[in-house]
Amino acid sequence: MTGIMSCSRDSLDYDLSDGKQLFIIHLDVISGSRAAATAEMINNLRIIMIDTDADTIEVNQLVTFDIPGGIPAANFPFDFTCYTNSGYKKFYLFANEDRVQDIMYADGNTSRPSNLSDLFDSFKTGDENIVQLEAALNSVYFSPQYAADTNGSIYLPYSSVYDNVFVAEIPEKGEGLRSTAEMFLVPVATKFCFNFTNSRDYAVEVNGISLKSISSSNFLLGQVGSTDQSKTIPNVTGSFYWVDWLAQISKLSQQEPGYYPNLSFNEKYGWISDYSLPLETTTNIPQNYIFVGAQESFSVPGVLDGETGEAGVYTAGPFYVPESKNFLDPITNTISSYQVYYLTLLLIDSEDYKEAPDFTDVYIPNLKALFRNTNVNINVNMEQGEIDVYAEIAPWNQKSINGWVTEGSAPNPNPFATKSEKNQ
Repeated sequence: MTGIMSCSRDSLDYDLSDGKQLFIIHLDVISGSRAAATAEMINNLRIIMIDTDADTIEVNQLVTFDIPGGIPAANFPFDFTCYTNSGYKKFYLFANEDRVQDIMYADGNTSRPSNLSDLFDSFKTGDENIVQLEAALNSVYFSPQYAADTNGSIYLPYSSVYDNVFVAEIPEKGEGLRSTAEMFLVPVATKFCFNFTNSRDYAVEVNGISLKSISSSNFLLGQVGSTDQSKTIPNVTGSFYWVDWLAQISKLSQQEPGYYPNLSFNEKYGWISDYSLPLETTTNIPQNYIFVGAQESFSVPGVLDGETGEAGVYTAGPFYVPESKNFLDPITNTISSYQVYYLTLLLIDSEDYKEAPDFTDVYIPNLKALFRNTNVNINVNMEQGEIDVYAEIAPWNQKSINGWVTEGSAPNPNPFATKSEKNQ
């Protein structure tokens, strides 16, 4: 989702004699590739604008989109207007704040509200306690456990922060548009899809998928370190603020769909790996996420089950989990240069109705980071007597040219992962 801030003056409709300017926040989606049927919906947007010259909160507004179920991509753009003085501004942008209920603070401050909306509302327009506001927002973290609504729509939290956004002076003759800044929202989640290809003769039942090690919580705002604050893109001049970098590579990937999956996404554009997690006391995060349980099992057809004589395919997901960071191999107890994640599958081979060979805590290669906005395709190829697993990274809404779709239908009506302390 994109917010474009336009500063303009219309002398016929607005009285701007007080020296303020009309500020239009124009909301749109990042590209035309996201279909209106996508389950990742935005129902509301919190806009906090700070005048950095006066150290004053100028805008603290929750914009609610009056469309049942939120605004799908087909109903954008959407405009929100306010008034502001010229100068430098800082923006905090948050979407779907009502889906984040219980919040905690990494700095240990227990006097603040425990609900995100209550925290936002505690800071009023005209307040000058900017230090307290920024300390609170940078410290907020939560354990994401989101549920889809009755229509299957998902409301991920989105967030971003932009500093030094300049609003130009009022034009003397009311010429109109004077300054435009482009800003983006980033989903506070990592997306997983599991692409199964069954080259065995008969169907395989998948009764369980679990993955470790995944973090148990997320910062509300991405805590990106200095080495990744500014990123470059191959064959593109200049560097980009990390949020803009994510947006630019997503745009580029839509223009070059042919490269994926023939060329790994991360090898082409790189990773964001310099970031922090809440309560990061160790690099090992021993959490298991159970994506599919026995009651939501599904079948992947075999070669002899279809009329074409080809391997059966099935995409499970998307599933959403917190961003994670795990460089410690628990087996060797050594630090790796790659992320260390392990996959467990519960499979039943329908040919003889018995459990398939043990597939527990199998290392997933080819991952270096699971920062927010990362879209991971875990490819599971089942041959006679063996299973191969490898991971690919794609842009958030990228679709593969080989028919493996990153936004396929989930067998579980609630596509959010359920955290579990036990292995399954």
